[in-house]
Amino acid sequence: MNIRSSLIICSLGLVSLLGCGNSEPRFSHREEFHQLEPFARDYVAEVLNTYFGTPVDSVAWERLPLEYHYTTAVVAGEPTERKVQLTLTEEHPSIGPGTEIAFTSGNLDGKGTGWIRDWDPSSGTAVLETRLVTAPAAGDEVLVGP
Repeated sequence: MNIRSSLIICSLGLVSLLGCGNSEPRFSHREEFHQLEPFARDYVAEVLNTYFGTPVDSVAWERLPLEYHYTTAVVAGEPTERKVQLTLTEEHPSIGPGTEIAFTSGNLDGKGTGWIRDWDPSSGTAVLETRLVTAPAAGDEVLVGP
């Protein structure tokens, strides 16, 4: 190996080491933040930390009224490839036509998804747009989401 190749390899190694710092991620402030008086800057920093947290420990999502658009359910009754009765783990007002269901256990785990064509909230029965590969079994777990 010649000297030029050795220098290139050493330079690349040095560049990669320089980029591997052990710095903690943090939010950056606008320029106006740094122009505040020290007591105001401390107060604003405290409020931002209270309401938003840090990039690695965010608290904003727990405080906002978010609807996560999914719930879990368990297959009940006698399901077919086209019609599935679901027992929801919690009420979910957004289930309706176009809602996807994904099986997370049983013989359709990882390969069975379908979209709801008709939904009866009183019985928890979903009629799917297309047939599943195979009928799920009672007790299979399902993720019901957007």
